[in-house]
Amino acid sequence: MVKVQMFLRELPTFEASPIFCCLDEAVERDLRKFVNVFERASVALRFLQNAGADADHLKVRKEEEEQMLAAYLRASLMEFVGMEDSLPTDLRELGIEMPPLRIWDTKNAMLILLRELRHIHIHVGRSKFLRQSKAAVFRGFGKELETDVVARTIPKQDLDQLMVGRRAKHFNKQELRAPIDWLEESQNNWGINDVVHAAVNTYTSLIIMEYASGV
Repeated sequence: MVKVQMFLRELPTFEASPIFCCLDEAVERDLRKFVNVFERASVALRFLQNAGADADHLKVRKEEEEQMLAAYLRASLMEFVGMEDSLPTDLRELGIEMPPLRIWDTKNAMLILLRELRHIHIHVGRSKFLRQSKAAVFRGFGKELETDVVARTIPKQDLDQLMVGRRAKHFNKQELRAPIDWLEESQNNWGINDVVHAAVNTYTSLIIMEYASGV
């Protein structure tokens, strides 16, 4: 069996956290040609915005907050992978006779690990986020304010399931540890939501680059 390759180069750093979950402006403009992929990316980010909300915003009881946050993250990741599923339809409708760019094809460790995350423990709603309160500086709308933010992360034991699940057979286990450690460290900056946000923008950017000559 051919093992999936993952590269750690050209991965984002997470020194700051965006206020809104949205596509980069230039990406959004070009991605609209890929109607179905654009729809899945937009919905993924909408779910992700809710995955960072609180019980009041979600209009649920406080004791339901964690399960709802896990559900929205689960939904966001499903839509992220749905971009891959929708791409062949868009290529056909655009008359582009090129193979679809699968997430595995990118060899991007961030994209591949998030694709696999939908198969692990958190996606059946039994896992909870870890919560860290972090001091931050809000910059926007011409203002700069000191504040605290809550960073939600997936527990290490859940990430480690990527090493032992039945889908681990697709990867070289000796090479899988480093990307998982990278994901754990990256989400510890401002939370798993920022990693998913970056993944949606990265995959859409790669799609636009891959088919630039055909649209």
